[in-house]
Amino acid sequence: MTKRDGWGIFVLVLALAVAGLVWSGEKDVKAEKKSQAKRDITLEGKAVCIGCQLKKAEGAHSACKIYGHKHGLMDKEGRLYTFVENDRSVQLIKGEGVHGKRIKVKGDLFPQAQYIDLKSYEVEEEEGKWVEMAWCEHCNVMGLAAEHKHERKSKY
Repeated sequence: MTKRDGWGIFVLVLALAVAGLVWSGEKDVKAEKKSQAKRDITLEGKAVCIGCQLKKAEGAHSACKIYGHKHGLMDKEGRLYTFVENDRSVQLIKGEGVHGKRIKVKGDLFPQAQYIDLKSYEVEEEEGKWVEMAWCEHCNVMGLAAEHKHERKSKY
């Protein structure tokens, strides 16, 4: 084998190694993007004012007394989740009847921002007694699932 043949083999091995790194890097990027994609979730935690919680735990300069409280969910690990603001989440964000209570939320999680696009939620009113709040497509309101009943007139 000549020196020239040796360099040829070296260049070939180097090219294959670089190609392998590029290919594995593409797999890592795809896996990262997939882990950041929105997904359907159910989370349980405590309804807390995000601003007040960050002020207490991290020294944030929140001014909830001036601008109002914005509630989210704090899970058992202490992670904070915020809700996409819309008709489905407005009561929960305002903290109406939920501040400090255990809640279960169902929705689409956007992991890169820890935002939840809410579908429904439950509030623990008493130990072990959960009350479900669900969106009514017919009325376009979030209400007590057990009490929200109405008759739909048939199209026929």
